[in-house]
Amino acid sequence: MVLSFWATWCSYCREEMPVIELLYREYEGKIEFAAINLTHLDSVDSVKDYVKKEELRLPVYFDHDGEVTGQFRVISTPTVVLLDPQGKEVYRKVGAGGKDSEDEFRHQLDQLLADTEGG
Repeated sequence: MVLSFWATWCSYCREEMPVIELLYREYEGKIEFAAINLTHLDSVDSVKDYVKKEELRLPVYFDHDGEVTGQFRVISTPTVVLLDPQGKEVYRKVGAGGKDSEDEFRHQLDQLLADTEGG
């Protein structure tokens, strides 16, 4: 599972979200994705407007009270966390990456699939 922690006011998040969306579409049905908005520091209306404007299909969740953000020790946006099928964190990227992160993320996702499929 890919957890992407983000906020609409974060310029680096806005750079990276198209990459996350692209990978979601590419790996849909193989790996679950969740874009978790730091709603306790953002607004629902801003998120809805952004999702509509960018035509995002990936699931977007609102972390109204910061509980999930705290659970995953997110201290900066964007933060991308990759979990294996048992829920163990196997990868974390904190901070800006934008388009340059695409190859790195794809490599990590392919590795997770290979490990999960036993090959």
